Parts: sequence; C-alpha cells; structure tokens
Amino acid sequence: MREYAFDEGDRLTIDLTAPDYPAYVYVDYFDASGQVLHLVPNARRPLRRLAPAETVSVGRGDALDLRIAPPFGQDIAVAFATRSGLSISSHSRGEVRSP
Repeated sequence: MREYAFDEGDRLTIDLTAPDYPAYVYVDYFDASGQVLHLVPNARRPLRRLAPAETVSVGRGDALDLRIAPPFGQDIAVAFATRSGLSISSHSRGEVRSP
C-alpha cells in the first residue's frame, strides 16, 4: 500500500509495480463524491499485459490528465492484477457507485 498527498490542481499520478508474474493490471479511483473512474483500462489507456515486476505510472506520460479538485476527502485508488484479461463488455471511463 502506498499513500499519496495532493494539492488542488495537482495532476493525479499513481505509480505501480506489476506482480512477479505476467499480468493485466486494472486501476479504479473512487472519489469523495461517489464517482468511480476506471483509470486502466479505458478508452485513453487500453489494457496491456505487463512483464513481471514492470513499473508503470498512471497519469504521468500518458493521455490521462486528471486534476485534483473539490470535493476533497478520503479518496481511494484500487489496483488488482490478473493472469488473464477479464472479459468486460462495457467499461466506460467512469460511473457513480451505489451506496
């Protein structure tokens, strides 16, 4: 687990290291307003297979340009890896989570 601290206007960046096996890494961001943003994969950042222990950055050097803005609060990014790509028929960039 890594902790990040951002200020208003900062670009959201997340640094990741793939597991010790070839994997597909998925990243979702849950913000304080109830939005869920699918950071990887999405239309701007397609899913790709990572090499074991490969390091990648989300939001740095890619097409995502997400800026920190109100409402501020406890946000969380969740990343998970799979050996095989998941079959997701509709994976839009974001959605509102249900309580």
